[in-house]
Order: sequence, then structure tokens, then C-alpha cells
Amino acid sequence: MFSNRQITFTRKAGRVFTLLGWLSLIMTALIGVAVAIPMMAEGAGRVGSSEITLLVSITGVLFLLSVLYLWVGSALKKHRQWARNAGALLAFLSLVNVPIGTLIAFAVLYYLHKGWNEAPLLT
Repeated sequence: MFSNRQITFTRKAGRVFTLLGWLSLIMTALIGVAVAIPMMAEGAGRVGSSEITLLVSITGVLFLLSVLYLWVGSALKKHRQWARNAGALLAFLSLVNVPIGTLIAFAVLYYLHKGWNEAPLLT
């Protein structure tokens, strides 16, 4: 039923990044819809193209960031060295997202630090 295989610190960091990616993707969709619906309800004549461009730009950047979290998280689970570097950079940048992003970033940095030199477990 349960295997006695330990989860490495790098895989833990990958799981945290994957979770962060999915949460970020869901929040991006919710924020985009929450802003787009009132804009459409006001009518096309009252909403300028600059507001629409701003909404699409911000939503696009947040979507790309979510996909980046998912991609790095998947690569961390496979113990890719480039993903460790990218994960450390993303976690460092997430430190400014007080308070939740800071806590998650500290957890990821801790896991990456502890597992920096570990080899992947053979399955």
C-alpha cells in the first residue's frame, strides 16, 4: 500500500512549485474573469482599448508565470540542474510577495538548499 521510498528535498521543492503554479493559474483565471465581466457589462463604448490592453497584458504575464512555475516544478521533480537554478531565482523573486509568497519562497529555498547536491532516487 505505502512504499518506504523517501521523497528528496528537490522533489519536495518541485511539488511546492507545481502547487504554486496551479494556484497561480486558477487565481489568474478568476481575476481575469472578475475584471472582464464588469468591463463588458459597461458596454463597448465606455471601455477604452487601453483598459482592454492592460487587462490582456497583465493576465498574459500572470498566465506565463503560472506556466513557468509548472514547468520548473516538473523539471525539479526530475532533478534537472537548470531547474534548481531557475527555481532558486523564482523563489528569490517570490520573496517580495508578502506574506504567502514569502513563506512559500522560504520553503522552496530551504528544500533547494538541502537538496542541492542530492542525486535522484532510482525507481
